[in-house]
Amino acid sequence: MANNSNGEPAFKVVTGEKEDTIIVLFLGQARSQEIPELEELMGFLLEKPQPSVIFSFRDVVSFLPGAHSSFAKIQSSLRKAGKLLALCSFKPEIKNALLLAGVIRESEIFNNIPECWQALRVRLHESEAKAPEGAALAAAEKKAA
Repeated sequence: MANNSNGEPAFKVVTGEKEDTIIVLFLGQARSQEIPELEELMGFLLEKPQPSVIFSFRDVVSFLPGAHSSFAKIQSSLRKAGKLLALCSFKPEIKNALLLAGVIRESEIFNNIPECWQALRVRLHESEAKAPEGAALAAAEKKAA
């Protein structure tokens, strides 16, 4: 991996798709200079039909405050679009900084990709189970009216 001007590994985003999930791997150092790449990632993820997204931070060496707002915007946009999120593989200092800054939610954090995968499977199953009930209820209310 190439280094940036600070000698840190350059920031890189790798994506992959499996069934109903998109997996996003972040690598290197996230700085304010990466905002355009993060905004491009947001557009890409919003266009995809998959209902769930996993973000892995395993190979992130630092996530500087300049990139916090862009990552928060990505998460907010994805949630508004109805996508389920899971984040994993944080270095403790990065996880703590993002939690304290209010950038990430504790309920969406897992240890690794397999744990994220399992949690998203459960959430997707729960939302699918609720969807038919909601549709049936709406149909019944429409008939009654």
